[in-house]
Amino acid sequence: MPLEEVLAAVPELHDAQSVEPLTGGLTNTNYKVTSPAGCYVVRISGKDTSLLAIDRENEVHNTIAAAETGVGAPFVAALPEHDALVLGYLDGEVMDAGKLRRGDRRIARKAEHGEPALVARGQRQRHAHGAERRKLLVDDRAGASEFGLQAGLFTNDMRVVDAAFDRLEVGGLMVNDVSTFRVDHMPYGGVKESGNTREGPAYAVRELTEERLIVIQT
Repeated sequence: MPLEEVLAAVPELHDAQSVEPLTGGLTNTNYKVTSPAGCYVVRISGKDTSLLAIDRENEVHNTIAAAETGVGAPFVAALPEHDALVLGYLDGEVMDAGKLRRGDRRIARKAEHGEPALVARGQRQRHAHGAERRKLLVDDRAGASEFGLQAGLFTNDMRVVDAAFDRLEVGGLMVNDVSTFRVDHMPYGGVKESGNTREGPAYAVRELTEERLIVIQT
């Protein structure tokens, strides 16, 4: 069984005290594994996920990068021979309408002026200049990419939204959703190495339409 082989191959998972299935996935099987070393998530890819053309090597590279920058779960191991990925388990909250309306924010006090400022929970730089720092992160990290399909931004601060929309070279900015969100009636497409056209029925028709002109003088 692949799970047993993964448990045996990864030192952090040895002497597992509990293995709990994590429900909700569509294409993969996920488990929460608790061992003396800590809590971990084991993801085993589904049988036919290769049909989705997912670059697993690139996925591992991005997972490690996300972990190193503090925006992803800790990377533990990748086992391509078992189609498995092992990450650190992160405790979280189940979101509901009340939490979404509240924005899940906390108040931080500016040390130099004693003025309150709203700072997003979980932000690595926990200082008073939350909005300004987030603008810098938009410039330094996302703007340097050679690609520009869409970007996802999670914030309740419209100043951050405005700054991101002004600075990011992307075809679309998804606020409080993942960058892969799309519906057919929106102009879906990117800039730079991500293309120069737009998908969606209306936009596809326009892209494939050759405009011609006739002028008649009488």
